[in-house]
Amino acid sequence: MIAITAYLVTGCIVKSITVPVFCPCALVLATPTAIMADMGQATKYRVIIKFGEALETMGRVYTITFDKTETLTFGKLEVKDVICFSRDIDEETLLTFVHSAEIFSEQSLDKAISDYAKKTRDHS
Repeated sequence: MIAITAYLVTGCIVKSITVPVFCPCALVLATPTAIMADMGQATKYRVIIKFGEALETMGRVYTITFDKTETLTFGKLEVKDVICFSRDIDEETLLTFVHSAEIFSEQSLDKAISDYAKKTRDHS
């Protein structure tokens, strides 16, 4: 419609053909450029977006709910150190108590604690 209008207004066939040829090119280039710019901006806030499609999908999201059960993490959690703040209990006893409390839990933090307790007990 814009091309026909351009021809009727100007009477020039070249200008009327130019409109449908160059307008889509600008749109085709603008969308990926905007997506890449948004992904780059997100990395400044420590948010990594793997695919442009994920960014486009997030544009339609109105609510996000988080919980503590690996909703956002895929890494394997690991206990690096145990610090006991009580002089009444030693590290080995503390690990035994914690391990017995967490052994049947499905939470990733609990599994990491249980794995550390098992590894420590096996090395003792």
